[in-house]
Amino acid sequence: MNSIALPRSCPQDVLKSGYVVLLKQTGLLSAEGDDAVRFVHGQLSNDIEHLGPGSVRVAAYCTPQGRMLALFHIWKSGGKVCMMLPRDILPALQKRLQIYILRAKVKLADESDSMAILGIGGRKAETVLSEWFPGLSLALFGKTENETGVLMRVKDAFGAPRYLLAVPSCKLQEMESALSAKLAVCDESGWLLGDIEAGMPQITLPVQDRFIPQMVNLEETGGLSFKKGCYPGQEVIARSDYLSVNTPLTPETRGMFGAKEFAAMKQGAVFINIARGPVADARALAAALKSGHLGGAGIDVYDSEPCTDSPLRECENAVLTPHTSTFTGETRLLMARAAAQNVLDWERGALSPRARAA
Repeated sequence: MNSIALPRSCPQDVLKSGYVVLLKQTGLLSAEGDDAVRFVHGQLSNDIEHLGPGSVRVAAYCTPQGRMLALFHIWKSGGKVCMMLPRDILPALQKRLQIYILRAKVKLADESDSMAILGIGGRKAETVLSEWFPGLSLALFGKTENETGVLMRVKDAFGAPRYLLAVPSCKLQEMESALSAKLAVCDESGWLLGDIEAGMPQITLPVQDRFIPQMVNLEETGGLSFKKGCYPGQEVIARSDYLSVNTPLTPETRGMFGAKEFAAMKQGAVFINIARGPVADARALAAALKSGHLGGAGIDVYDSEPCTDSPLRECENAVLTPHTSTFTGETRLLMARAAAQNVLDWERGALSPRARAA
């Protein structure tokens, strides 16, 4: 198995402790205008219309065949919809999106030269960043901004938080100097390793047009909305034979699957939920199973556990297991190692405040 060769400045203990990296290969595309939000919402796999000012979301841009051409981190700032993506695919994506603007009041702009993206992670990250963002306490995919820039919490890696910081290029040198005085400096391979550890996919030029969102577990990052209207590739995604849900339970994912979503699935498709029970409406799922619209279901999680009164118990085409989907040798070994590492970190006083609170 091939592995990523990290530079000497980025061993794993540095990635756990605290580091900063300039993401030179990351670009920024913005959409501005009266119709910007509606336009972007209609092109991507996630709900952009209801994206709040304190949040960032992941979303895919797909071909009509449902294969991903890009994967964005998206937020709203200063009347713009900002989309972060790899630089190597940005020009072609901008040109492709421009074709569909037609008469909509939208202006697309490549802001990669005017804005710089920094990746910051490790146990020290929150304390260091609090100097510029006082009282910092962001939940996953939370966002805050001030005169310094836009700060976003993305998926953790190696048991420590990670952040993306978008700053004006004119402030980059000053910001890099201040952060590098308190954190180790890594190159982009360190950030990439964190993405792999976090299960965060990237769509770059060599892998464009090869994967549909479910193949990279995009629903686990909240990158798919099953409640929004049409977007390119949605029909293919809706024709999947198997749909497996692996997303965490958040206010956004609670009730993600209901009668409307099950009706939109392919006739005879199989629904699998190993995430959390309230992500799916059990009564609506039972109705879809009993009517024969869905061919089957594999359910490992429930609204209340143990499962004693779920309507799914009455469905002959549903396989119910008692929250045991992690019962594999590899998973149990990883969980044991993580628990042991938390104990060691606790004894050293190195466990983050957020982890201690949890």
